[in-house]
Amino acid sequence: MKAAADIEAMQNIARIVLRSSPSDAKEIYLEANLIISDEGDVATRKCRFLNTNGEVISFRLNGDLDGHEIYKSLKAHKEFFIENGMGEWETFYLTINPETGKIVLNLKYEE
Repeated sequence: MKAAADIEAMQNIARIVLRSSPSDAKEIYLEANLIISDEGDVATRKCRFLNTNGEVISFRLNGDLDGHEIYKSLKAHKEFFIENGMGEWETFYLTINPETGKIVLNLKYEE
C-alpha cells in the first residue's frame, strides 16, 4: 500500500466519525483496537466527544455500514504500518477538532 492510500484511510475514518458526532461536539475522540490474525480479525472502538459544558460523552456511529468502513480503514492503516516497518500498533487514538479541522493521531504500541 502506498502512503496516499494510508492518508485516504485516515481521512475516511475522520469523515465517518465527524458525520456521526453530535453537533455540539468541541472535540471528538475515537479509540480503536484491531488484532489481525489468521483466525479472524477482532476490532473494538469507542467514540466520545467533549460537549460545550466540558463533559465527555459517548456516542454511536450512524450504523453498521459506518462501523464496517472504519474497520476496513483501520485494517488498511495498520497493514501499511506493518508493511513499511513501522511496527504493529496496539491502540489507535484519533482526536478531531470539528471547528478547525485539526486531526491528531496517537498510536500505542505493546509495552
